[in-house]
Amino acid sequence: MVSSDKSPQIMNYDSIKEQDDRFEASTPLTRLLMLAGQKNADMTIDDELLKIRGQYMNYQDYLAATKALIKRLGTEDCGYQVGRSFEFSNLGVLGHAMISSATLKEAIETYMMYRDAFGAVFPLTLKADGKLVSIEADIKSDDPQISRYLAENWITAFSKLAELVSDPYGLPFAAVHFAIKQPDYYQEYEALFQCEVHFEQPVTAMILYQEAMEYPLKYRNFGVHRLCVNECEFARRMLQHNDNLSHFVKAKCYQAYGTFPTIASLSKTMGLSERTLRRRLTAQGLSFQKMILDAKMKRALNYLQNQLPIKEIAHILGYGDVQSLHRSFKDYYGVAPGQYETLTEIKQK
Repeated sequence: MVSSDKSPQIMNYDSIKEQDDRFEASTPLTRLLMLAGQKNADMTIDDELLKIRGQYMNYQDYLAATKALIKRLGTEDCGYQVGRSFEFSNLGVLGHAMISSATLKEAIETYMMYRDAFGAVFPLTLKADGKLVSIEADIKSDDPQISRYLAENWITAFSKLAELVSDPYGLPFAAVHFAIKQPDYYQEYEALFQCEVHFEQPVTAMILYQEAMEYPLKYRNFGVHRLCVNECEFARRMLQHNDNLSHFVKAKCYQAYGTFPTIASLSKTMGLSERTLRRRLTAQGLSFQKMILDAKMKRALNYLQNQLPIKEIAHILGYGDVQSLHRSFKDYYGVAPGQYETLTEIKQK
């Protein structure tokens, strides 16, 4: 069952908890930084750690920065606290593909299919066994602090699946397994999931009822889901061409939702200086700013053709207001957004 709306609209899941910094908590690491600020207002964090806020990072840098922050906080429940701050919109266009899915099964399968293109830290496996479905996390780390943090952050974050399910359907969870020692606050998990929670298991896993996989979602919308999945697929295809710099940059542009990568964030991800990245792009006849603009305008046109409201398009593409999007679109295509359908052919730049 899907929404009966004739025109796709981006779900108001973000607006349930309106806040000016809704794009700030875009990754587990930035949410960990926020936790550090909340719990330790006077805690000194060196400049190198502060520079990671909102940046793309490689895997080793991510683990190193995470460990440093956990050490500074000095509390065992960092993963739990960071997971509690998660919203599916933090996953960008992938999160909105999940939110707009028709059923819980479609949301989970969408996540499993595209998560690698959005910075997955560890692999997941989806298994069906009779009346149960399990999502198993292969978390491998020699550091017990990191293992605990990754397991608790992921499990706690995905307790939010229950919030996507339409009323009056019940909680979808049958059991939760952790491959870590039982913490003092284990009862928090029992209250959160309202099911059996077991520690020191062979694998960390979330176990759901098979029948729950067919539960309809509150914000289901076929048109939005299709658009978001298309952009996820484009990002995945671009990342498969990992020998091609332009494909990598394009993938990051199509992953973005609300905030777009900067030359500084991309160069850090790739282990390059900004100057080197610019030089390599120039050698291929590419301009970083033009690639960002091209991605935004092609996405804007796609959204208009699928009848998304102009206000929502501006929100998705990171424009502060509709007027800014209107000016960019007209400069790029030569017509205002409301006039695009009158053209027999729109020049693709």
